[in-house]
Amino acid sequence: MADRACVKPLRQWARFYRFATDKDLKQDKDKVAFHYQEAGYDGFRSGIYRRPSERGFVIDDNEYRFAQGVYSVSSGKLDLDFCGQNLPPSNR
Repeated sequence: MADRACVKPLRQWARFYRFATDKDLKQDKDKVAFHYQEAGYDGFRSGIYRRPSERGFVIDDNEYRFAQGVYSVSSGKLDLDFCGQNLPPSNR
């Protein structure tokens, strides 16, 4: 992910990781799901965190940048599902 322009530099992100789940909600230890949230917003602290697979990741309606996707350990393939602004900035 360090080479992806939308998440540079990595030190500015809270980085959450967990094993992905298959369609039966069983852990797939070959796939790592990730969710990055912009650090410094609403208490998000920069760093690396592990989440239990059954918890998943929370998406909300706050205005911060995030990225998420899945990395396959065996193939080395990274599928980036989204990288950008959670919601357009409001006119507050």
